[in-house]
Amino acid sequence: MTQKLFNVLTLDECKEIETAMLARTDLKVEKFFKNGSICKAYYDLPEANQHLPKIEERVKQIYTRPHKFANSYTRIYYNGGNLFLHTDRKGLDITISCCIKKASEDAWPLNISTKPWSGPWNDNVDHNPWLMDYLSVDLDPGDMAITEGRRYPHWRDTLLCEPEGYAIYAFYHWSWIEVDTETK
Repeated sequence: MTQKLFNVLTLDECKEIETAMLARTDLKVEKFFKNGSICKAYYDLPEANQHLPKIEERVKQIYTRPHKFANSYTRIYYNGGNLFLHTDRKGLDITISCCIKKASEDAWPLNISTKPWSGPWNDNVDHNPWLMDYLSVDLDPGDMAITEGRRYPHWRDTLLCEPEGYAIYAFYHWSWIEVDTETK
């Protein structure tokens, strides 16, 4: 199940998160892109997490199964950046991708396979079956896509923008809470 949520954050709230990310000097530099591009990221950015109450309300409307907040991860993508096909790691069952800033007016959609994956992600198998049938969700600042990130593989193609351009996305994650249904 994947849904697009419109205008969850205001443009002012997105600008506040963008400003906070650009001001940080302790961002984690990620260099995992095949083309040599980098991105910068931060776990549990306070300016992103301050919006959790209203985001959590939207999550509760979609997922009634018990869950708890796990973390957020805010990332700046630069020209040439991408997001390889993957599923989220164990414990990150519900995933929200929130657009904070678009690099340009052109779409840079989040692609989400409609074919579920089972078990831990494996980069050493043929991924074509998951690439053949997918949803493509373009997000404007403040919009979010929500999906089961461990169950449905997702990715973004290469970001093409001005050399000094960048996009910022905040990712929010929740874990399922296992409920003991046995009566004693």
